[in-house]
Order: sequence, then structure tokens, then C-alpha cells
Amino acid sequence: CTRVTSAYCGCTEARASSSRAAHDRYRGGGEANDDIRLRLALLQILEANTSEFGLTARIIGFHLPRLGIGHCDAATVDTELRYLQDKTFVAPVNKKLSPENPAWRITAEGRDLLARHQT
Repeated sequence: CTRVTSAYCGCTEARASSSRAAHDRYRGGGEANDDIRLRLALLQILEANTSEFGLTARIIGFHLPRLGIGHCDAATVDTELRYLQDKTFVAPVNKKLSPENPAWRITAEGRDLLARHQT
């Protein structure tokens, strides 16, 4: 139960075996759990960034496999970041150069959410 293998995230791997799927359902897993794990991973990556410039969806997606999340394309990451923005867990960084490539940072509410899930 340490890797997300959902097609939702654009993984190239096949969906897990029926015994794995049954195990995930028993543990409360499945696609809803995959969404939560992806969103928490996005917040972890943004929290680790100490620069004032934020991170783009493409860069964030590059770091996801390090956290056990399958490869996600930039469009999927961007969609999830916009969801997290609606929940006020992340915010776009105001950029003068290349505003067409938004960069993101974690907010205080996002850090609080991470702290609640890490304990």
C-alpha cells in the first residue's frame, strides 16, 4: 500500500490485481485515497521549496515519484493545484516573467493540513 497505481495520475502501470484492489478497499483505499495521497504529496513538495519563486506544475510532477506517487503529467498536477487553491492550501506566486507558466507556493493552511496528516 505504498504506491499509487491509479490511472487517474497518468501511470503507465496496469491497475493492481484484484487482491490488491480488495486490500485497498478494506483499508479505505481506492481512487479517493489516491487523490488524497496525491494532494498531500503536492503539499509536501511545495513545503520543501524554500525559495520565494514557487514551483511550476511540471517541476512538482517531476518530484512526485520520489514520494511514491506514479508519474503525473503537468495538466493533472495543475488541476490538483487549482483544487488546492480553491481550498486555500496553495496560492499562485505573482511572477513578472512568464506569467503563462504559473508557479505555486504552500499557504499556512496547507502547512496546517500537512501537520494534521503527519501525526
